[in-house]
Amino acid sequence: MTQKPKIELSSALICEAATVDRQNRAILYGIFNQINAQEVPTTHPQFAIFCVWEGTVGGKHEQGIKIVAPSGKAIVSPPPMPFEMTGSHARLISQFNLMRFEEFGTYRIEISLDGETVKELPLDVIKIEPRKES
Repeated sequence: MTQKPKIELSSALICEAATVDRQNRAILYGIFNQINAQEVPTTHPQFAIFCVWEGTVGGKHEQGIKIVAPSGKAIVSPPPMPFEMTGSHARLISQFNLMRFEEFGTYRIEISLDGETVKELPLDVIKIEPRKES
């Protein structure tokens, strides 16, 4: 019986944008965990979830991302992203555009590997008061 290669999520971040350059360096812009809004619903123009998987070379996997509202309702769950461990690390970027948040509170970003949730990132949508003109 062949044992599946071991793999684990070594880091996961929410940021405005992410890319990997020609030298395989990760470039992340605007790392955050909070969205400020005067009212809901509010729309965030774009953000990315950057994940680094570490483990044994070989093996095909699928990364899943699900964003769950404070009420428990899943607001987005795109199809899983297939990847293969061709080295000791795999970097994956999931991009979200024009994401609508319907309520204030803490959203959960659930990251899964091969259908099993391995990490949850909190994303707070906070009510702020409008600036008062002096």
